[in-house]
Amino acid sequence: MNIEGLHALENLTAQLYSSHSKDARDSAEAMLRPFSTEIDRLGDCKMIIEQSRSPYALKFALSSCTNPPLIHLGLILLQCLVTEIDQASGIWVHSSQHRKLASIFRDNQLLHIFEHSLKLLMSFLKMKPDELGMDGPRVIESLFVLIRSCLSFDFVGASSQEEGSEDAATIQVPDSWRAALKSPPDEPGPAEALFKSVTYFGQDLAALPMECLVLVCSFRRSFFPAAADRLNFLNKLVTGSNNLLKDGSFLSKEDAYHEFCRFLSRLKFYYQLSEVTATTDYFDWINSVYNFTLQALQSWHWSPNSLQYILSFWDRIFQWAFLHLDMAISQQISNFAASICRTYIKTRLASVTISSGGPGPGDANGPGTGATGSPGDDNPLDEEELLLGELDLLSSALRCHYETTALEITKMIDQLTMNYQSMLAMGQTADRAVTEAHLAWLVYIAGRCIAGRSIFKPTDEHDRLDGSLVCSVLRLSGVHDNWISSPAAPPPERLSLQFAIHAFVLQFKKTYLSPQTSHTAPAPVFGPLAQHFAIANIDGALDYIVNMLVRWLLIWPNQPQVIARTVTELNTLTLSYSLVRVFSRLPVASKLLQNFSPKEFPFMQHQANWKMRVCFVQSLTRLLLAAGDSEDAFDAFVSSLDERLRQLIHASASGSLVGMEIEAELIFRDLRGIVTACQTKRHYQIFFNWFFESYFSIIPACLAAFSPRSSVSVAGLKFVADLAHNKSQRLVFETSSADGIRLFRGVAAAVTAFGERLLNSLPPGASGFKAMLACFNALYRALSGLYVCFGVFALYGDASLKNALSMFVRLCLSVPLRDMMNLPKLTIAYCELTQHVLSTDHLLAMPDIPLQAFVYMLASFSVGSKSLGSKPSTLSCANLDSISRFIWDELYSPLVIRRRVKQLAAQKQLPASSPSTMLSLRSQLAMPVAGADLTSLPPDPTLHPFIRFSTERPELLQYIIVQLLQTLIFQDSHIFWSLSRPLLPLVLLYEKFFSDLTQELIEYQTPALQPTLKEAFDCLMNGVERSLSVKNRDRFVHNILLFRRLISASSSQLVPSERFQAILNNPPWAELLG
Repeated sequence: MNIEGLHALENLTAQLYSSHSKDARDSAEAMLRPFSTEIDRLGDCKMIIEQSRSPYALKFALSSCTNPPLIHLGLILLQCLVTEIDQASGIWVHSSQHRKLASIFRDNQLLHIFEHSLKLLMSFLKMKPDELGMDGPRVIESLFVLIRSCLSFDFVGASSQEEGSEDAATIQVPDSWRAALKSPPDEPGPAEALFKSVTYFGQDLAALPMECLVLVCSFRRSFFPAAADRLNFLNKLVTGSNNLLKDGSFLSKEDAYHEFCRFLSRLKFYYQLSEVTATTDYFDWINSVYNFTLQALQSWHWSPNSLQYILSFWDRIFQWAFLHLDMAISQQISNFAASICRTYIKTRLASVTISSGGPGPGDANGPGTGATGSPGDDNPLDEEELLLGELDLLSSALRCHYETTALEITKMIDQLTMNYQSMLAMGQTADRAVTEAHLAWLVYIAGRCIAGRSIFKPTDEHDRLDGSLVCSVLRLSGVHDNWISSPAAPPPERLSLQFAIHAFVLQFKKTYLSPQTSHTAPAPVFGPLAQHFAIANIDGALDYIVNMLVRWLLIWPNQPQVIARTVTELNTLTLSYSLVRVFSRLPVASKLLQNFSPKEFPFMQHQANWKMRVCFVQSLTRLLLAAGDSEDAFDAFVSSLDERLRQLIHASASGSLVGMEIEAELIFRDLRGIVTACQTKRHYQIFFNWFFESYFSIIPACLAAFSPRSSVSVAGLKFVADLAHNKSQRLVFETSSADGIRLFRGVAAAVTAFGERLLNSLPPGASGFKAMLACFNALYRALSGLYVCFGVFALYGDASLKNALSMFVRLCLSVPLRDMMNLPKLTIAYCELTQHVLSTDHLLAMPDIPLQAFVYMLASFSVGSKSLGSKPSTLSCANLDSISRFIWDELYSPLVIRRRVKQLAAQKQLPASSPSTMLSLRSQLAMPVAGADLTSLPPDPTLHPFIRFSTERPELLQYIIVQLLQTLIFQDSHIFWSLSRPLLPLVLLYEKFFSDLTQELIEYQTPALQPTLKEAFDCLMNGVERSLSVKNRDRFVHNILLFRRLISASSSQLVPSERFQAILNNPPWAELLG
């Protein structure tokens, strides 16, 4: 359509919409009907929208586009195009290729798509919603989805932003987009259009433009070249959001409500408070947001996930409200803080009644309306992690008017505590659950008051208020503990109050007793504490807290959650050097160390608490060692364990271990707690001297007597692993000591005893895999501890090392490959242990390793190198490198050649000292020549089995070569360095195979791609020598990077040759893969 045709169409549309003659209107309609029925006319409609100024022509063009579903289809296609290019989905082989294409699309097409979508939105806003027809809502929805996709495009090539990282979701809009997002002063721009769309197209579509506004609000600061431009844009955001709040109709939809809350949070994050206060409508806007907040707090169960964004907005406001701002503004915000805190506390207490079925504010129709709760409503107290995260955002508000807020909270806690105590004394327990929930809310909020001390500069008066708040909670804790410990107390319905008190004590310790503040703790906080609880300093506070923790361990033996939190906190106290030193001097410390048996602490007997038993004993051991390293004190500490171990040994000697599984498991758990706490050489030596000589023999006896699937076997193997763990170089024995060898022999005996029982009860099953994992960890730590000279075993004919390695191979072969590589923890333990075996001389201790084991290892590493996890894939590549490097060294290393010559001389009974004899025997060794494969190697009995297997079954390692090449050429991987390590020795071992394979690949490509691929392979081997020196390996890694760069542009067009694909499709260990 040309200009003349456009003018003619404008006249026809004017005749269609404004003529009083029916015949004229019918004639115009007949002439214009093709625009609504023919797809080819869609381009003409687009020209009308872009160039015409006639309102009749614009209305006709839009109605013509919306009547058929053509524009809907176009929007969907554009949205799919933008999303597909933005995301590195499966169609992109290489990330570099994807980012290159995405950058081209961003620079050449994305802005045009965004501009046209905005023009279409502006045109729709000039129409009445009912004029869009039946397909109108779908078209509008697709339009906003397209706008959202354009705004959320990954402009800079960073990783996709996650919803959980709200603060980091900056939109890096290019500078070229400024013109599209600007608008003349007298005309509405994109921001105004989006704000109008929230209410214009109906409540069902309100969330989509709000999502777009969240993105618009997140533009980078440098997008605006001048401060005036930024302020002008902020003015539009403030005015638009203020108008939405006054309208309020969209808030009845939860998704739109949620997006508006996100908008507020983003607005304050990306714009400073001084900028917000400079906007024209600031005072009206901040009052609207304040009223909206009060309504949101009162409707606590309406969209609960949205409240965190509102609190996040105010948290940033309150933190900056008193810095460089007008006093009137600061005072206003301070008043807001006090009111928000009161409303929050009031509504949280009311939420207890609502959860119990009583009346409360808010209903399913949105915030601010009346409704009734139901017993099935979620209780916020049950989600402590979310609750604490929400309350953290309230800390700054709580500290704004702290003189008033702290006194009010303290008064409320004291009053409720008195009512609670009277209620319990009179036996009126009907409303106890509600009262405890009220107290739990107040104690949680009090804890956030203490946590907010670091936000503003603290004063002595504020610290005294903190002290009064602590006194109120401690009084409540005493009342609650007395009730729980009384025989008449029924089991509690909820543990919310206990958890709240624990969280408060933890926060008080963190704020006032942490290692950072232990030397400069402010004295005013201890004023009220000294008056009411005789706590005058840090030592007194720590003593009181420890006694509280001990009391909770005694009165809550049947509550695993309480026990876990209490033991964890006790353990945390012993991890701090400064606090544990104070702890060790307290009277309660000696009582704990002298009486820590299950008789004194009944919680240790309950199976649900056994996991925390290790942590508890570990804490006490640290406490013992912090007071000194006296062996007499240690002997007194383990005296109860002495007696239990002697009973276990006596039962083993008499063959009556059956029936003592529980006692054995508990002993192993206690031993783990002690040995893991021994961090230094001196402390470990004390434990080793006490335990190893007298009691270690019980471990292999128990592993041989009890089922390998039982929890006692797992506990025993975990203890062995901890005993053999050389962390912090604690296992450094004297040069004349054989303790290191004795320890390894003990570990080998335990592993062998366990392995025999497990192999006799196959298949292992889930419980067996758990014990096997502990077994692998124990053997790995013993082999990698660097405290044993393993050559001693072969020198003196000790089979401990050989038996342990042989058992490891047998255990691996007993596990189906899919199970070994599909259980992440077992996979990593297997790969780590295998890596240590392969990278040392331990392979020489296995001269009879079977072919089945060699195939199993290669198959597992082949699968592992393709794993999505970085650790399994890296370990698998390292193991492939160790195998190929071992084969190379066994063939070409001078030391290995001399060893093989001596072996051959001994077999032929020739003098090994004669140079001529040695030279003659050297010429008889089987050694491949350059350019040949291992397949040309003649038989040689002196060769290691790995070399014989590689010669007899060349397809094994050749498959690995093909797999590595396939990853380098046709896939995108994050471990190129790891992949390069095994590839070089394999290429050198199978030179002819590699040469033929690459030549076939080159010839299989199109003529246009053959030179590129040939150049890439020439570059890959350029300057690479037939050696595995560090310099040569680094050269090969450098070549791989160049190789990848050369083929990255055309990798999507490269295809594997028939032979290449056939090898990949038929792995030589297919039967293992199932």
